[in-house]
Amino acid sequence: MENEDLIKITFIYNDKTTPIECDKKDEITQIIKTFCNKYNLEIANYNFFNKGNPIDFNEQIYEMDIKVLKKDEIKYEKMDNRDKCDKILIRYK
Repeated sequence: MENEDLIKITFIYNDKTTPIECDKKDEITQIIKTFCNKYNLEIANYNFFNKGNPIDFNEQIYEMDIKVLKKDEIKYEKMDNRDKCDKILIRYK
């Protein structure tokens, strides 16, 4: 029988998935630190997205897939989600 207090967070980094099993009571910050330690990543250099939205570090933990992108790659993440946009801003001179 599975422990009902355990959940699985899946991190997607460099097209590889890494599942991390954790307790529902764990803080998302600690879970992300565990993932970063596994790959020797500096947490400050990365952003974490769930369903195209940045992770809210104050939200309650539930099973989720977290996409990990280096901060300078965010512009590509936004372009990938263009089908979800209902507005576009064009600046011109």
